[in-house]
Amino acid sequence: MTPVKLFLAALAVALMPSMTSADTQRELSQELFEAAHLGYMPIVIDLVSRGANVNYMNGRRETAMHGAASRGHLHVIQYLRAHRAYLHPRTVENWLPLHHAVRFGHENVANYMLANGAPLYSRTRTGQTVFDIAEATGNIRMLNLLERYRRR
Repeated sequence: MTPVKLFLAALAVALMPSMTSADTQRELSQELFEAAHLGYMPIVIDLVSRGANVNYMNGRRETAMHGAASRGHLHVIQYLRAHRAYLHPRTVENWLPLHHAVRFGHENVANYMLANGAPLYSRTRTGQTVFDIAEATGNIRMLNLLERYRRR
């Protein structure tokens, strides 16, 4: 979804009088997930200011934090955290935002997550650790980063 379409969708939700406040918050929160995933910071700020739930979970229990981590949007993660978003929520498959950051090679996000208490040895439902994921992707720099945290 383009930034303009996302903004117009958010605006339409805000102007719908027939929706209950719970419906409105759910819609805003779903849009927040999309905006965080795409890294559209002005829209993230707007949606949070209008009451989007920063800890909203979709059907797979993914949050905006997961979406931002998977795409490497550290600025969005820091903003969400400043607005009381959980930094380490788990999906139905037991994936943390850290797992996503490692999988997609976002070292800056992985470093931030680890520096802020992400569990280094947390396993996904299939038993993978972040070390397993980094190894599977062949990301030597990520493995080195993880190893530095292991030695602490």
